[in-house]
Amino acid sequence: MSRWKKYLGWGLLPLGLLLAAQGLWSWRRQAARQRAEASHDPLTLPSRSRQLMALADTLTRPERQVLFRRYDLARLWQMNPQDPDPVQNGFVGPHHQRLEVVFQRVRQLPRQPGSFRVRGLLRYQHRITPLRGRIQLEQVRQYGARDEVNPDLQVYTAVGKFAFWSARTGRKVLQGTAAIDFDTSDKQEYSLYSDNVSMEHATRLFAFEGYYYQDKKRQRVLWAADLMELAEEVVKDFNIGGRALTINPRYARYGWNEYFQHDEWWTAAPVATARP
Repeated sequence: MSRWKKYLGWGLLPLGLLLAAQGLWSWRRQAARQRAEASHDPLTLPSRSRQLMALADTLTRPERQVLFRRYDLARLWQMNPQDPDPVQNGFVGPHHQRLEVVFQRVRQLPRQPGSFRVRGLLRYQHRITPLRGRIQLEQVRQYGARDEVNPDLQVYTAVGKFAFWSARTGRKVLQGTAAIDFDTSDKQEYSLYSDNVSMEHATRLFAFEGYYYQDKKRQRVLWAADLMELAEEVVKDFNIGGRALTINPRYARYGWNEYFQHDEWWTAAPVATARP
């Protein structure tokens, strides 16, 4: 009987090795598929970018510092200073209430490349709150050349965390994950990056995702430099006009009926002066 067990054991050994090899091959194929997906990140939500960072090649800390020292992204967070409408729009809570953010001042800390102090304004349900806070970029992913016309153009995604407080009361207002897409050239030029060539890639520019805190409660929040490019990723029926933006009337009572009014509320509001 023991001899039969011995023969059976030797017979099962190749089968076990074969199953192990198949499992390893399947795992490697899955890892390769994930890396392939990561190399074609649709650039949507910051949380997705953070998840994909672990699967894609990222810059080392010294490489990040060199990049941020050469290209100070502070002005990109403020978008175009000449833009008559610098408002970043967003969603708050389960009803997708409208939230508006304007960055008035952004500066990179000289000794901490990739760390930015921010002063700005938040408007939510017609209440304006001066903000102070910080954005800390912790990972950078380099895509390489994506522009056939300009092969020297390098594209990056940087991901990190943010926290903003009320400049009046000091209470925490916003916290979560930030992501920014930018490109650079060998002439030390840089700008927010948008992919208008491939329909598979959304134009995010930069976005913030996390929580909004009010009255000891927190709600999910998402806002972006160009929210309308991301809106349908979050709310499928938000735009009912196709290419010509038409906001669904069902969201009108949540502040979106005022989207096209451009009342320039930020020009009359004071600049947050408290230190982060």
